[in-house]
Order: sequence, then structure tokens, then C-alpha cells
Amino acid sequence: MITEDEVKACFGKVGKQYEGSRYNYIRHLRGINIKKELGEGSVLDIGVNCGHLAAEYLISQRFVGIDISYNCLLEARLMVKGTAVNASALNLPIKDSIFDYVVCSEVLYYLHDANILLQEAFRVLKAGGKLIVVSSNQMYFKLGKQLGSLLGLVPKDINERTFYPGQIVRMLKENRFKYVKVRGYGVIPFKGFRFLDRTFLEKMAIGQISTAIKPYDSSSTILEGIK
Repeated sequence: MITEDEVKACFGKVGKQYEGSRYNYIRHLRGINIKKELGEGSVLDIGVNCGHLAAEYLISQRFVGIDISYNCLLEARLMVKGTAVNASALNLPIKDSIFDYVVCSEVLYYLHDANILLQEAFRVLKAGGKLIVVSSNQMYFKLGKQLGSLLGLVPKDINERTFYPGQIVRMLKENRFKYVKVRGYGVIPFKGFRFLDRTFLEKMAIGQISTAIKPYDSSSTILEGIK
């Protein structure tokens, strides 16, 4: 199983290429679809990488990006305004109930236990805050894994764990999130083919965006700031 040290070493070397020109179109699709889910308020991006994606959707000056790779963060600080923190997604150096939005784009695959990240996201969200999880379509993901390995962008085993939309929905609910929704984005081959079944089109989308809300709890305490 891939370790955090291996992920850190990998993205420390290829993070910039990973978000480079060959991914521009897909990154743009992710960005505009994430932006649709955001309103006014503070944003935490878990796995900000080099900041290119955040630059596509960032509408808040109250922005914090987290990444395990320090080299990626150096690039991110040039791309976006806000704070960039070198830390693990499994142990966020942030106090409880801080953010209105938490974005987690293409990160779950690299964790040995995705539930820990979801628990951390729940902890740092304000009551009523929204979690936005972006994941790849299984078909495109497997193809991307093979191409990425051949091109030296990712180690051969780094993307060994994948999640179907139903699995992500179940994990979100198991980690106390409510009002869970999933939709596909980037239905490129079938744009304009409105006569086709919507469910089929969603399955053929490049990726899925899952959203969930942290429910209000009168016993929760709202704190502010970073540890």
C-alpha cells in the first residue's frame, strides 16, 4: 500500500507536471464545476498541489491550501492568494469549525484510509458547511493511471485504490455528513446528445462531484484560527 512518504516524494518531483498543460482541459472542467458549488465564505483546499486548480475556482480571499509536498506549496503560493500549509490531510493543523467549504479534489486515492480525511474535513467545517469531493470516472481513471505510469507522472502503484460514486456516498454518510449528492461532470463524447438517457451520460462523464453538508449541532463549539 502506498505510504504518505511515497506520495510526498512523488508529488515533490512531478507535481507541476501533474497539473501541467496536458491536464489543462480536465483541470478547467473540475475548476468550473467546483466553482458552481461555492458561495461566499472561507475555503480549505485539501491537496492543493501547485495551486493551478484553485486558481480556476478561487472566489474567496479567505483561502487555505494544504499539501503534503513542500515543493508543490512553493508553486501554490505563486498561483493563489491566501495561506499554503505543509501538512498531512490525515492530521490537519486547524482548529474545529473554521471553514464554510472544504474542497478535496482527486485526493482520496492516495490515502491509506480515506475515512480519516473525511473525519478531519467534518471537524474543520462549520455547522452547515459544505464538503466538495471530486473523483474520476473509473474508466478514465484506470486509463489515466496506465498513461501516468508510462509517462513517469505517478508510481505504478500510487493510484491502486479507486472509489465508485456509491462508495463515496456511503463513506460520507458513515462520517456523519448529510444531504449527500453526486453528479457527473465533463460529458465530452456526448455533448448535445440529449436523446440519450441522463443516467448513462452521467456514468460516461470524466468525473463525479460529491457534495455533503455538516449538519447543525447545538453542542458544537465554533473556534477560529489555525493551530
